[in-house]
Amino acid sequence: MAVSLVRLEQIRKTDDPDDTLDAATIAGVEATSVDHLDFLKGVLSQFKRIIHGDAVGNWHDDIETVFTTEASLKALHARATLEAKYALANRLNVTDITVASSVKSSGSISAVSKAELVDAEEFTINDGTRTVHFIFDQTGTYVPGGPGYDATHVRLNVSGCTDADSVVAVIVAAINLATIDVTASTGTSPTVDLLHDVNGTNNYPMAETVLDTDFTVTGMANGAGNVALLTTGTKPDKNIAIATTNLGAVTAQLATAVGIHSLGEIAASNPLRPKNLVYLFNGDTGDAIVSSDRRVYGLLQVGVAATDGNAFGVSGNDQGQLSFVRANATNDDLEACPAADIAGQKVIYAFGWRENLKDLPEEFFRGDLESADPQPGVSVSLDSAYDGGQFMTVDGSDVDIRLANTKSWVFRAGAGGDPLVTITRNDSAADELQLDVDILDVNNATDANFSNGAIFDSGTQALNVGVTAGQVDSTALELEATTGDLNLKAALDVNFTTDLETSGIDLDDATTGKISTLWSQSFASISAAIKYAGDHGGVDMTLKVTVLGSGYAQGDNIPGAVQDVTANPIDMNTIGTVTQLVFLNGRLLHGGNGTTKNDVYAGTTPASGDIKVDFAKGVKTGDVIISAVLKQ
Repeated sequence: MAVSLVRLEQIRKTDDPDDTLDAATIAGVEATSVDHLDFLKGVLSQFKRIIHGDAVGNWHDDIETVFTTEASLKALHARATLEAKYALANRLNVTDITVASSVKSSGSISAVSKAELVDAEEFTINDGTRTVHFIFDQTGTYVPGGPGYDATHVRLNVSGCTDADSVVAVIVAAINLATIDVTASTGTSPTVDLLHDVNGTNNYPMAETVLDTDFTVTGMANGAGNVALLTTGTKPDKNIAIATTNLGAVTAQLATAVGIHSLGEIAASNPLRPKNLVYLFNGDTGDAIVSSDRRVYGLLQVGVAATDGNAFGVSGNDQGQLSFVRANATNDDLEACPAADIAGQKVIYAFGWRENLKDLPEEFFRGDLESADPQPGVSVSLDSAYDGGQFMTVDGSDVDIRLANTKSWVFRAGAGGDPLVTITRNDSAADELQLDVDILDVNNATDANFSNGAIFDSGTQALNVGVTAGQVDSTALELEATTGDLNLKAALDVNFTTDLETSGIDLDDATTGKISTLWSQSFASISAAIKYAGDHGGVDMTLKVTVLGSGYAQGDNIPGAVQDVTANPIDMNTIGTVTQLVFLNGRLLHGGNGTTKNDVYAGTTPASGDIKVDFAKGVKTGDVIISAVLKQ
């Protein structure tokens, strides 16, 4: 038999084999015995589908004219690899969670008598920070020690106890002396009651090794306030992702039972932002929640029975929880939030979920990763979604923040606190800036300029300052210095003005007539009449003012303190003769004589104005004595 050898290039022209076979046709060719032409058609068609997809053309067309360099097979592989990368985004759960009221964890110990105990038997208490072993010394000779023994081991010497109640006393005393955040007290015989020192879910179990079955420990339990259990509606709608092998809500698996506060986290590059951190917002206002000026967060956690990739449970030990935390005092790690600062609050939260880059929403990279990305159909606003940490900084051009007409912006002291500043926009009335502060301290370097004056309103009594230029006025105005002097100073005169009289004003003495007709004169005011009387009324009044340079005791002679006492008597026991009045620091003194002394009387040389005082304290340096002599 002759065999004909044909060179490959002589088989057929390279553009003759059909290169448009679809996958099913190619599979059919592969399923049967074929000649080299059928095989070539399949190879060329598959090659064209790989290189050009459904593009029109030939398998041998230039690849560069069909796909750009960026879409080469190598670039496509790189893009596919990048799209498969994991990224964390925030998703908002808008169902309100009301945190339980703040309650301390409690427990108890039921004791037995000394005879029922054995050396080295023990019970343990865990306060969440440390575990303390309380070890019984029944004989009085057993001293705990050995490997692992340290300050967290406490000896209970019960050798002198007579009954279970005396054992209780030893236990109570030892617990209260130990370094542990639990306080013991005597309960119903023979029981020790335990109460955690800190409010919150410090529900850590106790253990004991006592063989006598009547000795039991219970607790710690029933604490609440800084953990919230997640149930239907409040748990994330994605699967848990305890490890890094699945997509979904990023969750740390608890080492203990659900319901106990934990700092369990999935670490990240920032110790203050672990991967399972959630952002909390007040359910009513959308504001951040703070504790001692530090923002409160949550750690998303799940029970020990949960399996990576499975859905959250709503009860039992695969249930999810939020452990509430805040930054520590040095701002380099997280610590438990005090239960009193979060208990009773109504919160919503934004949790992190792991997703492939290719599946992230288009708008994901537009904002801060800390912003809450709402679930579909949930509207989001600045107050419910923005989390800028302690500050929001905008550089460059001005920021245009607009208020709707008649709406207000309120700045509060902490989440849900009292208003500090309220800005109200109202075109139909007056725009208002209201400050609810105890102290307004304007520390600008230049004067604070109120261009149209200022109105200080106390109830219905308004005090206007500068509303009328250069004037302070009110419907009734009173100046009062409650503890010191009131000084009025002016570069020129100080003028006191009042309304002029429009009719005559009667004097006390009806026979004298009216001010406007005194001394056959016409006076426009009372002050004018008084001035005329002093100048022209024939009255001669002399004053002498003495400021004492030293003190004088009772009965001591005070030289020259007043005017001539001989010519101007001061003895008020003989009223008709008195022409001189003596005042001490503004108080009128009752004049007397050498026999009936009263307050003040003539001194050694009366004609020189010497006087003596007749009260025990005498007078002191700096006292002011004024004498007034009135002569007709």
